[in-house]
Amino acid sequence: KTLKRYGAGPVWVVCPFLAYGRQDRTIDDRLTSIGLDDYAALLKSAGAEGISTIELHSDNGMKLLQTHFGKDATFNLDPTDIYLKYLRKNISPDLSVGGPDAGANVRAEQLSSSLGAEKFCIGKTHTDVNQTKITDFDGTVNNTTITVDDMIDSGGTILNSQLELSSRGAKDRMVLACHGIFSQGSLKRLFEAKTENEDKEYLLSKLVVTNSIDIGNKLQSLKSQYGKAAVDKRVKQLNVGPLVFSHIKNQILKHPKMKSV
Repeated sequence: KTLKRYGAGPVWVVCPFLAYGRQDRTIDDRLTSIGLDDYAALLKSAGAEGISTIELHSDNGMKLLQTHFGKDATFNLDPTDIYLKYLRKNISPDLSVGGPDAGANVRAEQLSSSLGAEKFCIGKTHTDVNQTKITDFDGTVNNTTITVDDMIDSGGTILNSQLELSSRGAKDRMVLACHGIFSQGSLKRLFEAKTENEDKEYLLSKLVVTNSIDIGNKLQSLKSQYGKAAVDKRVKQLNVGPLVFSHIKNQILKHPKMKSV
C-alpha cells in the first residue's frame, strides 16, 4: 500500500518463505485458521498483481493463492536443482532418499529418481500441535539416507524420522529442507540430538537448509558454544538467490501484468 501511495506502478510480491503457508485447510473436529487465504486476500487488496514463493507447503495452498491472483500470476519455485547441485558433490552411492511424512514423500520421489537412489516412505500422525508419531514405514534403508521436507519448524517430525532410520541401520543421516524456521530452540536441539544405540552418535550427520529464512543469529549462537568448524561441518545453507533472480528476470518482468515496468 505504501508503494502504491507513492505512485508505484505494478507491484509483484516475492516471498522466498511464504508466511502462513501451512494454514491452508480445515481439519475435522478442530477449529482451524485458513490464514493463507486471508494473507493472500490482504496482499491482493493492497495492490499486488502477482505472487511468487519457493516450495509452498501444499497443492491446496497453491489453489488458495490462485483464487486471488489467478493461475498465471502465482508461482511456486522448485529448489530441486539447487539440492542436486549440492548433493552430487557430497553424497555416497549407497543411498536412500525419503520423506518424514506422506506429503514430503512426494518431494523425495523426484530427488531419489534424479539421484538414482533407493526410496523409503514414512507415515506419521499428529498427536498434538507440532507433535507427531510414526505410524508406518516402507522401503529400503541404506548406509546413507537423505530425509527431505519443505520446512523444519519445531523439529519433532525430523527427530522421530531420524531415530527410526538409525534403528533400521542408517549410519550417515542427512536432513534436507528448504525452509529452516527452527522455532523453540529446535536448531540447537537437532544439532545436539544423539542416537539411542550404545555409540550415542549425533543423530543428524548433516543438516542442510536454504537461505530462504535468515538463521544467522541462531547459527552464531551454535558456533559460540561448539565452535565454527564443528557447526560448519554439520550445518549448511544453500543459496536460493540465483533461483529468485532468474525468476524475476525471466518470468516476472516479462509478465503481461508488469508490462509497464
